[in-house]
Amino acid sequence: MVLVLWDMTTRTLIVAVTMGLAGCGDAVRERDGNFSISETASFGPHTSTRASLRHGRKKLTSSLMSWSVDPRNPDRIVFEAVEPCGAWYYDGQAKSLRRVGGRNDYVEPRADLRSGHKPDSIEVAQRAAKWSPDGIHFWLTGLSLAVVDGRTGSRVRIDTALSTRDGGQVSIMPLSWSPSGDRLAMVVTAGSVDQDLVEISLSPFEARYVATIADSNPAAWGTGEGFQWVDERLRVATRRNVVERPASARGWRFAPPSKPGPAIPEPCDEAP
Repeated sequence: MVLVLWDMTTRTLIVAVTMGLAGCGDAVRERDGNFSISETASFGPHTSTRASLRHGRKKLTSSLMSWSVDPRNPDRIVFEAVEPCGAWYYDGQAKSLRRVGGRNDYVEPRADLRSGHKPDSIEVAQRAAKWSPDGIHFWLTGLSLAVVDGRTGSRVRIDTALSTRDGGQVSIMPLSWSPSGDRLAMVVTAGSVDQDLVEISLSPFEARYVATIADSNPAAWGTGEGFQWVDERLRVATRRNVVERPASARGWRFAPPSKPGPAIPEPCDEAP
């Protein structure tokens, strides 16, 4: 059977041939950059669906969970898969595939093709922001928050760099990169409803408090509202519900937690 699909993004027709043999089918569902995502459904006593990721003729995985294409390079992607397990980085121009995370490292937003989930506006903003402007770094979430160098696979754990005053874990939400890609804007929550806007520098590795958003929903900051980068420094762009607190009044510190937290992401058993 032949399916003719209309791609609303590129305004082009996509023709996919599906195989009716044994109740299985394969149809192109989405194109992102120079990558294609297809879905295979099996019908019978137990219906199942698997998504595949390809770059040209090269199949990268048959069990795609989520992905993000570099908005500045359509041949570069980071994706999460079941087999081979973990988070992966692929550069289509260099033909380089590298594992950059384990089973508990997530590529957000975790768009689920099988349930028809579509990212909302907040997720779309985060999806575009996870890549640094130079395309070198990106972040992975999950049980940890890590910044990864796609060229080498090296990781910097952000979640283990901050802690509450009593040594516990803090909640961190990454927002955006600075124009140079050397700094990261984040919202830090430490035992209260208030949200602290924090600037993280990768080299040297340090944290700088900017301001506190009192009684505010941090998701609103995920769209880029309320803050801006000026000369590579994170600044507040609004004074609504914003206060500045001394270090003694903040609920966190730039120091590793002393209390047990989430486990380090599990390594994968399979070789790359």
